[in-house]
Amino acid sequence: FWRLPLPMASDPFSLHWFESFPDSPDTHSVLFQPERWHAAEELDAFRQADEFVKRHMLGAARCLMLNAQELRLPEGTGPDWQAVAALLYGGGRAFALRKQTNHERTKAATALSMGWRKLVLRRRCRTRREERHFEAAVRLQLWWRRTAEASRNDPWLSRLSARERHALRRERQRAQARRRLVARRRAALKRAM
Repeated sequence: FWRLPLPMASDPFSLHWFESFPDSPDTHSVLFQPERWHAAEELDAFRQADEFVKRHMLGAARCLMLNAQELRLPEGTGPDWQAVAALLYGGGRAFALRKQTNHERTKAATALSMGWRKLVLRRRCRTRREERHFEAAVRLQLWWRRTAEASRNDPWLSRLSARERHALRRERQRAQARRRLVARRRAALKRAM
């Protein structure tokens, strides 16, 4: 799989592989940066293809396994691999250093991304919790106002049990119904005359 000293699994299109980084012994490998040789549209197509290869063709588990194998290189490579690595980077150790640096960058970017997602999720959960608490407080206040208003209108309510309050409410509703019925009958009688 690794006939060339390139990260075929972790960066198959070498989009990030030839980026310069501090303490790099190979200064001439920046000549191979994709931005120097390809248009922006091509780079976008490469990024989409890279994502497709990693997500659908290889899968997450296989990507992790191949990345671990790449981190062990140049161990077990042949003289051809070492020769091409010497041409590209100045030796196999330079490949290992570049691979380790890219791996650490990827880990740091993933940690930052996951930290940001966690922060956004916590904020959203806190906002939802505050909204639920606010709605509950509004409901409680409305209930309390209704109860307080009823007890202000009728001093008996503060001393009565729930069953007695229910009976009083029913009696009030019956009285209102009687008054409405009498008013309807009077209106009908006036219209009839």
